[in-house]
Amino acid sequence: MCSSDLQVRLYAAPYTGGSAATTSDAEGHFEFNRRTAGEYKLWFRDVKGTTWVSTYDGDASTLDESDGVTLTDAADLTVDATLQPRPAAPGGATKGAVEGQVTDAQGQPISGIQVRLIPWGGTGSAATTTDGSGHFAFTGRAPGFYQVWFRDLSGQWVSEYFSDAPTPATANPVAVTAGQTADLYASLAPKASAG
Repeated sequence: MCSSDLQVRLYAAPYTGGSAATTSDAEGHFEFNRRTAGEYKLWFRDVKGTTWVSTYDGDASTLDESDGVTLTDAADLTVDATLQPRPAAPGGATKGAVEGQVTDAQGQPISGIQVRLIPWGGTGSAATTTDGSGHFAFTGRAPGFYQVWFRDLSGQWVSEYFSDAPTPATANPVAVTAGQTADLYASLAPKASAG
């Protein structure tokens, strides 16, 4: 089965900077043009979190665990990925969940980041803080769309909205579906030091 509208993120070695992103077409194809030779890692994401389980190349669950690919000069490289479907909602489930991890660009977990779940176009919000492994979770959430804000109250990291958005207006919606868990991952950049 072809998967359209999946976000594909491309990370270049040494995996300390940002990433490039594209979206798969109706046949499930994607491409990144004009890339220099080198080592890369890919992340295949169902941004809505409703149909597929997101994965890195090599069926890895984190950037550090992914196999990576090597692009040589003047060569096209084909990378195939098989995503697993999200399980169907258990009978009678009426609530969903949002969980994930916050890391730095190298994939190292960041603890103490406030994660705020905000109903899309609604009022009120819920907040939690990442643990020592950078993980967070919201359970028992009503189905619908939400904004997620990754906020560093210590001032050490650049805060952002999902996914890699600087403001609420540019944030991507996160879909919460009954009986399912939306998996989110955020990679925060350090704030530039005044010098």
